Amino acid sequence: QDLLEKGKRALEAAEWEDARAVFQIAIANHAGDPILLDGLSEAAWWLGDWNRSRELRENAYALHRTAGARVEAARAAMWLANEYWVATGNRPAWNGWLERAAGLLAGGDFGSDHGWLVFTRGRRADPAAAEQACLEALAIARKHADIDLEVVTLSQLGRALVSLGRMDEGFARLDEAMAAVTAGETKSYFTVCDTCCNMLTTCEGAGEIERLSQWCKVTDEVGRKLKGLTMYSVCRLNYASVLLAMGRIKEAEGQLNESLEITKKVYPAYTIVMLAKLAELRALQGRLDEAEELLAGNETSAAAVKPLALIRIAKGEPRAAASLIARRLGQLANDLLLAPPLLALLVEAKIDLGEIDAAREAALRLHEFATSTKRPVFTAIAELAAGRVALAAGEQDAWARLDRARELFVSLDMPIEAARARLAMARALSKEDPDAACKGARAA
Repeated sequence: QDLLEKGKRALEAAEWEDARAVFQIAIANHAGDPILLDGLSEAAWWLGDWNRSRELRENAYALHRTAGARVEAARAAMWLANEYWVATGNRPAWNGWLERAAGLLAGGDFGSDHGWLVFTRGRRADPAAAEQACLEALAIARKHADIDLEVVTLSQLGRALVSLGRMDEGFARLDEAMAAVTAGETKSYFTVCDTCCNMLTTCEGAGEIERLSQWCKVTDEVGRKLKGLTMYSVCRLNYASVLLAMGRIKEAEGQLNESLEITKKVYPAYTIVMLAKLAELRALQGRLDEAEELLAGNETSAAAVKPLALIRIAKGEPRAAASLIARRLGQLANDLLLAPPLLALLVEAKIDLGEIDAAREAALRLHEFATSTKRPVFTAIAELAAGRVALAAGEQDAWARLDRARELFVSLDMPIEAARARLAMARALSKEDPDAACKGARAA
């Protein structure tokens, strides 16, 4: 009992090495205690030893079942479900463990644990289903005063709402959850990790670069305090996205390489996300063969679609790019966050193919999205796409729309995108004012 309490105190203090040492000593004398195995599993997870963490939790689950501890076994099953999904991308294992948890919680009043089950199911659903699951879980959390479930559900709800295009409402929930986390309201560090991750990934997807930059500073501090390799690696990816958008290429590359080395050890399934972002950076540098090498063997991954399309367009293969993008857009259903960057690339590919009407249709979809979300970054992307279509069609308003895009990108501190708009403006001037066009191209 003394060792158990000492181990718990070490976990509460985020002293993962100390916790691991204590629980290992305790387990050597009490190998059949699932509570000790749970504690050692948590310490191993934060230290980046995912395989060992999973093995320990599975053993703990079996011992909980033998002891008839249904709730504890269900909690272990839900934890394993999430980890199988995130770390290895194993959806059947995710589903199997969740079904086991549901069976264990069936027919009883287990307080907020049913809410955790609803939340865990909903977080992997499409945005509309996720919203409904979060609302149900939130009601359960508040009924049973489970602050961790309430906060992480608010965070997931915010992410779902943003994906549905309800930006202000969604970010209000995300900000609320982050405020609770930074104020120390929650008890579990896993809640802190999930809430920070939801905020950063949603900011990145929504093009909220300033908000992302601000929260990156907060989560970086949190990550350092928690000394957790898993959380730290994911935060590096989001911070790299900020640097990339701001044109700070070398710094972004350093963050990605650092994160990649950690992720390979901690979360193998997440490695492709890191590689895709690094491939995007290589494509931006014109190092196309290196970009392709980074994605070799993962060409069918959803994360690889954007960098692969960039590579195909740069190599003069717009039809292959358009085909890739069309397939991915067909999979997105009503998740609005993922569509704009792909639609912008589709405009480029269709223009290169000479299919101006199809390019215009994609640009109009971008405009509709920008109008509904009222986000400056999406407006800038839509204006750039519309300007490119107008330029390809020989329309008079091309230069004005491109200049509007340039102004917006400059105001958003996105110099590379501003340069792309400026280069398109130079092309628009190339016939009537070659000197001005050359100056514009040099500035780009």
